[in-house]
Amino acid sequence: MKCVEDSFSNKDTEDEDNSILGEDYEYWQDGGFMYTPSVIINDVKYNGDMAPSYVFEAICASYKDKPLECNATSFLTPMQDDKVSFNWFLVVIFILVIFNVILAFFCIRKNKSQVETQVTLAMGKYSKFSGSES
Repeated sequence: MKCVEDSFSNKDTEDEDNSILGEDYEYWQDGGFMYTPSVIINDVKYNGDMAPSYVFEAICASYKDKPLECNATSFLTPMQDDKVSFNWFLVVIFILVIFNVILAFFCIRKNKSQVETQVTLAMGKYSKFSGSES
């Protein structure tokens, strides 16, 4: 907290200047990367994708004689275990379709049963009503 408080030049006004943030702002303006993230590699601004593998590849590309670490391809290749194969996707879709068909079958069957019960009750009331007038 003391570091933060000491970085402000005038604590009594609303227009306080922060010396640390001011230096960063000037540095960002001079470097030209205020609005986009970038990395400086050998005094050259890298503005590509900020994924670790791409930044690692850009750093390795800057060497004339690549160190042994740049030959390690395990860092550059994504993990295959994290991806779901298309075949598994099709299996899941097939199971969901079958489940929905079975669910629809039972819903239609139950609805048909309820309609038949209601029609039978209505017919019974109608026959009672028409039989009492004769």
